[in-house]
Amino acid sequence: RDNGINLVEDAEINVEDMVFLDHRFLEQILPVVTPIAIDPAHPFPFILNRGFVIAVELRRKSDGEVMR
Repeated sequence: RDNGINLVEDAEINVEDMVFLDHRFLEQILPVVTPIAIDPAHPFPFILNRGFVIAVELRRKSDGEVMR
């Protein structure tokens, strides 16, 4: 646990936690998120200094292949 951030596995989250997290995400995070896709066909997007950035890599559940 660093800086108040806890990493947990899916199995550690119960239904009550999931309801809380869904609500928190929809009410406080989603409204201020601007999704930006990164792909080889376009220049890398401008990211502000000291901005809050979350990067994710999507994988298919069926075979674990990275979505592009």
